Amino acid sequence: MKKELINGVIYARYSPGPNQTDQSIEGQVHDCEEYARRNNIRIIKIYADRHLSGKDSVHRNEFQQMLRDAESQQFSTVITWKIDRFGRNREEIALNKYRLRKSGVSVRYALENIPTGPEGIILESMLEGMAEYYSAELAQKIRRGQRESVAKGRILGVKGTYGYKKDKDLHFVVDEPAAAVVREIFQQYADGMMQKDIISLLNSKSIKKADGRPFTPNAIRRLLSNRQYIGEYRYGDNVNMDAIPPIVPVELFNTVQERLRRHVPLLIICFPAQSLVLNAVLPIRVKVAPESMENVIIIINVTEKRITKRYAIARTFQKRGWKILWCSIPLRMS
Repeated sequence: MKKELINGVIYARYSPGPNQTDQSIEGQVHDCEEYARRNNIRIIKIYADRHLSGKDSVHRNEFQQMLRDAESQQFSTVITWKIDRFGRNREEIALNKYRLRKSGVSVRYALENIPTGPEGIILESMLEGMAEYYSAELAQKIRRGQRESVAKGRILGVKGTYGYKKDKDLHFVVDEPAAAVVREIFQQYADGMMQKDIISLLNSKSIKKADGRPFTPNAIRRLLSNRQYIGEYRYGDNVNMDAIPPIVPVELFNTVQERLRRHVPLLIICFPAQSLVLNAVLPIRVKVAPESMENVIIIINVTEKRITKRYAIARTFQKRGWKILWCSIPLRMS
């Protein structure tokens, strides 16, 4: 007698890394579909997270959607390639499997045959522990590799720094035409030129960033704050003071940093006076030096419907080193 088909879904995932592509997803799905055919499971949907770590399931959108869909009892089982595709954190694996069990959904592994019964519990626990161990060991190796690369002055990451090139051994070498532009920008700012005027001058000379796009105020500020230009190479907690040939003299760099500290960018977000979104109900008088006006952005008439978006904007600017001022209007500038 032929067994009745049950509905199931496939979950596939691959981690960040240069050698990870959609072919990994295709291979996982193929093996899971073969498993489904052998076990009379009808696949009704495939969930796939790309370029995402298995250590944190919260940011895996497809995985979270699968958990939500399981609550509607559309399917009876989830098939994943191996335990490490489901996750690499034992606590999260256990919690998410519990959520699925509450919805009557089981978890199966296409390439790992785990028996039912007490022995299956031990085997599955061992495999989950191995997945977490592999993740922790890999992270440790990556950190060690980064530390060694910084110590040897080798470039990490894809993006380079304007003013430098990399040689065949991935070491920093000065790109003299771009380095001359960097020195000029530092000197102009130290001499009192405003950032917007520096950008206008760069645009008039058709000088662009390394990615081919025009310079922006944020790009200029990041350039002026970049300690690589005085020879300091920092990657995470790893620092090497002798890894990079300096482009800018330390004295000039420090002069620029002092001026940047005096002119911290300011984002002013204003609400209508009758708004009850915030408790800022008194008019505010903001004194802004004329030379600082380039670093002031004013967003007015923020309604309650738009408050969430404005908070997101504020958080973005704060990460870039801007100060945020919330106020109610009227706002007078002097």
